[in-house]
Amino acid sequence: MHVSERAYVGITPSLAKPPAAGERLQFVATLNNSGRTPAIEMISHVTGVVSLSSESANQVYAEVTKTRSSSPSGSESIATLSPGATAKNIIESTALTQPDLDQIIEGKVLIRIFANASYKDIFGHSHLTEICFFYKPAGNAFLPCHEFNKSD
Repeated sequence: MHVSERAYVGITPSLAKPPAAGERLQFVATLNNSGRTPAIEMISHVTGVVSLSSESANQVYAEVTKTRSSSPSGSESIATLSPGATAKNIIESTALTQPDLDQIIEGKVLIRIFANASYKDIFGHSHLTEICFFYKPAGNAFLPCHEFNKSD
């Protein structure tokens, strides 16, 4: 019964709009509970990063986690997510310059989103969903990193 009735939280990354020079990036993590019961005591966190494409997701994530506690680079919220409901976490970056945008388009720099949601189901079991995606300008879409994409 636990498996069929529990909450299942998924996370979908996006940008509010395509990158443009002189504008801030708006990173969006949409959380969705596809389970049959609420996700309770849910804590979610999203971080958006612009980094060199030569850096691995592991390197960038290590830097993100190192600076997360000393610098609020993302947003965090605590909530209950009802069955079938969605919630959005949105954060902004600093404004992009034209050279920044050129490097993104040329693939020298990647836009990455790291997000996670920890929550309990109605049976008191703890669960974690985490994602890492990178932006592909050609299709205005996010693709999954090879690391940090898992849920239980």
